[in-house]
Amino acid sequence: MGSTSLKLGAGYVVNQGAAANSTKQWNISGKVGFGGWEVGAAYRERDDTDTTSAEAVQNGNANTVYQTGITYASGPFKLGLSYMGADSPQTAAVPGSDTLSSISLGGQYNVGPGVDLKGSIIRVAWEDELTNDANNNDGWAVVGGISVGF
Repeated sequence: MGSTSLKLGAGYVVNQGAAANSTKQWNISGKVGFGGWEVGAAYRERDDTDTTSAEAVQNGNANTVYQTGITYASGPFKLGLSYMGADSPQTAAVPGSDTLSSISLGGQYNVGPGVDLKGSIIRVAWEDELTNDANNNDGWAVVGGISVGF
């Protein structure tokens, strides 16, 4: 089965600035590895701290981001799948939130020492709190490359 690993992380930050820019945020993440497998997840939340701001901009800095993924490596090959989502409430004047979601599948092949071929297929969707088509987008990306390290 191979080696086993565990990595954990957490953080907390308060940014005190002008009323419209004062925020607090926290995050937590973890990754477990066993044999050729790795599974990880992360979560971050940011909120406005100054409640004296006008209601229309009070949530302007707030958002939540979460991500999870899994990879498998065997010999020169590595394959991974991940999902990321984000949510931002924006203004109180318009109900709903802006949301972003992304799913990606990537692969890597080690050609030799310091040389890897890499590629990904990514699907991204953006949904605005407003319903007009210009503010709601989605698309696909295909990316390939060569990584050279010395």
